[in-house]
Amino acid sequence: MRNRDITVKLHLSGLNSLMASETVQTEIDDKAKRISTLAGDGHEAVSKPHRWTARAYVQQKTRKQARRDSTGSQLLRAMAAAK
Repeated sequence: MRNRDITVKLHLSGLNSLMASETVQTEIDDKAKRISTLAGDGHEAVSKPHRWTARAYVQQKTRKQARRDSTGSQLLRAMAAAK
């Protein structure tokens, strides 16, 4: 196999519109909700769309749950299970 020079050109405006699209945001939201469900009742999914990209995350609902997670790792285990 010969080595060849390959040029890749990104069209950032197209990439940005794709990454910020409603379809991608819905997919990211669904994944966050799944992780939140796996982590248990003390967790919630938060959707935070950004101008350039879809965003969502899972957080603890209370400080008490955050303390529990610091030793029990519920959220960490839920993220691993969601893969």
